[in-house]
Amino acid sequence: MKEKPSCSSVPEKKIREITEAAENGNYSLLTKFLNNLSSAAERIAVLQRIEKINQENRVRSGKPPRLAFVSNSYEDSDFIDVALMKKSSDWLFRDDVLYRESLICQMAYPLMTGR
Repeated sequence: MKEKPSCSSVPEKKIREITEAAENGNYSLLTKFLNNLSSAAERIAVLQRIEKINQENRVRSGKPPRLAFVSNSYEDSDFIDVALMKKSSDWLFRDDVLYRESLICQMAYPLMTGR
């Protein structure tokens, strides 16, 4: 299966390494890596790719925790919150936020929709 090219300059091998670290609980590696990326577009692309790779890993083995890219916008705000969440397998517990960033709507909207 061929990998689709993305707007991020981060190699697929590095994304897989970061995804595996996040699945195994090494969240500091994830945070350091994302903080070193120069643009919000790259961070969003990496977060979306991490979610996709995690989904593939879960289908294959069923063991890794579910990681989800989440974005929230608010009517009275000029910001969009983007986050990578570790979803709880039990409804009783809250999801863990692994990475969160607020972006200005006008900058973030094209990144989220691919326009």
